[in-house]
Amino acid sequence: MTKKEKDMKKISFLLAILLLASSFLMTACKKEKPEETTPAGTTPTATTPAATTPEVTTKPEENPPVVHASILVENLKNYEIVSAKGASNEVSKMTKTLQETMQNIYQIPINFKTANAYNIKDYEILVGDTGREESQAFLSDLKWDDYGYGIVGNKLVIAGKNEDGTFAALCEFILQLATNADSEVFFSNENQSIERAVYPYETITVNGIAAEDLSILCNQQELGGVAQIFRDAIIEACGIAVPIITDADVKEGDKLFVIGASAHVTEDAWVNALNGNDYSIHSNENLIWLNAKTSAGYYSAAEYMDACLSSDGKGADRVVFSQGITMGYDALPVMSFNLMAGKESERLDAVVETILKYRPAVVGVQEATDMWIGLLNQRLGDIYTIVGDGRNADRGDEHSAILYLTAEFDCLESGTKWLSETPDVPGSQHSTATSKYPRIMTYVHLSRKSDGKEFLHVNTHLDYGTTPEQEAVKVAQIEVLLGQIEKFADIPTIITGDFNATVGSPVYNRIGDKGYLEVAHYIPAEDREPTYHALMGTTGEPSHIDFVFCKGVSGMFHRICTERVDNENVSDHYPIFAVLMFYSDGK
Repeated sequence: MTKKEKDMKKISFLLAILLLASSFLMTACKKEKPEETTPAGTTPTATTPAATTPEVTTKPEENPPVVHASILVENLKNYEIVSAKGASNEVSKMTKTLQETMQNIYQIPINFKTANAYNIKDYEILVGDTGREESQAFLSDLKWDDYGYGIVGNKLVIAGKNEDGTFAALCEFILQLATNADSEVFFSNENQSIERAVYPYETITVNGIAAEDLSILCNQQELGGVAQIFRDAIIEACGIAVPIITDADVKEGDKLFVIGASAHVTEDAWVNALNGNDYSIHSNENLIWLNAKTSAGYYSAAEYMDACLSSDGKGADRVVFSQGITMGYDALPVMSFNLMAGKESERLDAVVETILKYRPAVVGVQEATDMWIGLLNQRLGDIYTIVGDGRNADRGDEHSAILYLTAEFDCLESGTKWLSETPDVPGSQHSTATSKYPRIMTYVHLSRKSDGKEFLHVNTHLDYGTTPEQEAVKVAQIEVLLGQIEKFADIPTIITGDFNATVGSPVYNRIGDKGYLEVAHYIPAEDREPTYHALMGTTGEPSHIDFVFCKGVSGMFHRICTERVDNENVSDHYPIFAVLMFYSDGK
């Protein structure tokens, strides 16, 4: 089980505990507010609304007790909760839960506001990276997957290095509040908590530049996926989140890993010497530069860099990328993306940004409603051609559509089939189906304009459910799909989709029995990160149910795109990005 899966299970457990504790909280909120012992109009002198130090005896001791900063319940009226600007919906909702929990337990009104540079109070509860110096001080000691809470100066900080970490920190803090409701001390640093992830290395150097000193410079949107792959590889190795910047962000003295064109590199001779899918890496003491002429070249380099950094503790902490020109492979970037039906207009920008960041040659989308298809045609129609019909009898509703780069491929054939005993009948369902929704497959037979290489892309979304009966339905549906593409058996084939099934399930194994290899087949089921994360109000357990299968091409790289856009999840599924390689004979 990966750390992300463990964290998500832990968070789910904590939320369940919070629900169970709700009856206790309701009881706690009925406590009478302590009587004021200080006359009205006067200022208490014994305890100030600060991160206080308890009084200690003046009697000399050989080993004086450890004194912890603390915040007293009676001083909470002077505090307010400050949330980071741009916090995710999940963090914002959990911060609101913190406010409500505090008010229920202590019967004290607690203000809640978003951080800004004005009206900074002396006494605050800071959630996430608020930009306050106390938040910065707390976060400076954390790595990417670390999170926790503690008092810094007069303020309580609850935060993680990323939104998932801040969410986890909030859950744990609220839990300890519920179990400590009768104390006169709201919080003491005696209970400070920091959860630290374990990484193969404390830090790494790349071509002599330390990760903590490095910035990734990427000006071209379509190379954002390459930058993200390199950044995530460093995070996996040592937990240091290297910033991704553009030319406009560069400051004097910055040490840069430059991807593609930049005003900070001028050796055009390196670029002119590249052929086909070659890539080049050059470096000096302050700069590393990666360049290529094609997306295949860049993704060849990304796979090489990821392999160098993904040593799992077995390699060196001093990574050296080979300098000079390297021959890249004939890469075919592919994406599978369950868009999630609903709130299409709200999420359109994020979906488009995610697709363009990786710029796959083909994209298989699921839950693509009629609105999704219309919006994607408006925004991406000058780059991608979209093929496929909706699942209903009128060919509307959800599509399992395929997008392909119009400038790079010619469409030889495309179509939509229904996964039933009558695949040419729109809206038809398999006789064994247990759900009310028709299931479909969309296929497209493409020829690459540059060299005539052909391949078939098939995209689908199978029935849900995990009972033996429901698993049998999925196997029956995939049998229809496999039968429909038998006529394309002689060309390389890619199958993408939301299979509503996990590694080792009957439908997963059936696809393998037909000679298809899942691109991430080398990752054990227990180590899989979820592709369905259930963090957008949808139900179900997080699980890995989206896959890319291939036959006649080789899988070179696989990535679950977990990054957010503007601190929000793009869908309730993470997209899968894979880089495949054509064999030298064209297949």
